[in-house]
Amino acid sequence: MSLSLFGVTYTTVKEDHFPMFDAFSANSSPSSTVVARFIDEKAGELAGKLLLKNITAATVHALGATDNAYVWCRETLTIMVAIRVLAVATQQYPELAKELRNELAARFKALDEGGAVAIGNASLDDSEDAPPDGPTTHINTLGL
Repeated sequence: MSLSLFGVTYTTVKEDHFPMFDAFSANSSPSSTVVARFIDEKAGELAGKLLLKNITAATVHALGATDNAYVWCRETLTIMVAIRVLAVATQQYPELAKELRNELAARFKALDEGGAVAIGNASLDDSEDAPPDGPTTHINTLGL
């Protein structure tokens, strides 16, 4: 199964978090190839975090770019990659790194506490602990 990248590329990472950088290229530090590898690595990590809440990245990806959960995953993956890029970039921005780490921690805390609801699509909750979507018996339905 391939990784769900949620539309994240080295270009989107640069545009969203590093407008002050020159474009990632074969000659940049880090190079576009390295940033693409970071995207793959962090996409795998994000998939694991989602799976802990019984959400598959592939299911979220299939919802499409306009779904809240997809957007949450795209933004989260971009932040994860940006933090990784800052660790190896020739230009250092410690305050930006701190801000991104705090935002990522808040996102993962919300995911941990709220599951699918935290990422904006409660229908993704496949856990057995989730309440049913409707009545489970005729007794509930009829209020007996």
